[in-house]
Amino acid sequence: MINGCEPGGMTYRELAKIGAQDRVEFIKLDSFGCVVDEERGTEFDLPWELGAHVEMLVQRFPHQEEGIRSFYGKYGGMAETLLAGYGEGTQDDPELLARLSTAGQDFMALSGRKAVEVLAEHVSDPHLIETMLEIPSGFMGTSYHVLDAGSAVMCDLIFRVNGGDAYYPKGGSGHMAQALADLFVENGGSLLLNHGVTEIVFSNGRAAGIVAKKRGDRFISTRARCIIAACDLTALVNHLCPAETFPVDYVKSINERAPGISAVILFAGLDIDVRQHGITGGEISRSWAAAETPSPFGEIAREGDYSKLPSAMATIYSNIDPSCCPEGKSVVATMVLAEPERFERALGPG
Repeated sequence: MINGCEPGGMTYRELAKIGAQDRVEFIKLDSFGCVVDEERGTEFDLPWELGAHVEMLVQRFPHQEEGIRSFYGKYGGMAETLLAGYGEGTQDDPELLARLSTAGQDFMALSGRKAVEVLAEHVSDPHLIETMLEIPSGFMGTSYHVLDAGSAVMCDLIFRVNGGDAYYPKGGSGHMAQALADLFVENGGSLLLNHGVTEIVFSNGRAAGIVAKKRGDRFISTRARCIIAACDLTALVNHLCPAETFPVDYVKSINERAPGISAVILFAGLDIDVRQHGITGGEISRSWAAAETPSPFGEIAREGDYSKLPSAMATIYSNIDPSCCPEGKSVVATMVLAEPERFERALGPG
């Protein structure tokens, strides 16, 4: 999912800067999808648009209406206000500057706090808290029990600016990447695929080029005024840059970080059209048991016992973009957090 794709939106503006705004077609989502709670026997669509989202929560949890409205009254406009600060003419708009100051202070006040703690100041129903935090915790790949409050507010609201703003690129994210690559080449760029960068070359204390190796034994080198290293930070400081590039204490702090949990994503092509079986949404979030611990997903990933999963999410991309597969078939994807070594052993050599 990508936000800000409508004319004037953040993503649209960035694409327009390089003339790519018409290279990708975006499909707008009306809702996050279907939220299914097997334990409580509830099922409903959760709209993206903020006003409709609030009204759906009030409809489902009428006894918590005051708290729902007070929470979104305080934080509902935060993402849109902060994003507006990146627009042109901000310094000439005193009213916007005042709102930016207030939103910034409110956002900083969330630092170091858990989302459940902030929500508990407004609502008390644990089912409602779980419903409100399920989407942002899914984006952040963690349990809602331990989700950072700032991350929760921004993830939850950033897709709801400008009246509800979540999109999929038609043809998939690969189509978007290819469109940008084509534009890059058309403007004189050179793409080197299947090359591994082995070294970032420095000159007079500045990054000045790279050395890359194609699969096999052919090395190439090229100079550059600017290098963007979109790799793991551990690899950057230990293997790609000269040893003296970074302070010793900084390298030590990078190497002592706990590694993040990886993920395994299953993409399945089905010989049926799931819409004919009553599944019409693009996203399904399903929970069937309360989490036994505050952080079950990390424990499950380490143990490899997925029978303990309290919830799961699936994307039915063909329901969003029917052109992605032949008529009468479906494309479904789901993801679980996982330690990769366990799956590598299961898959065997190669």
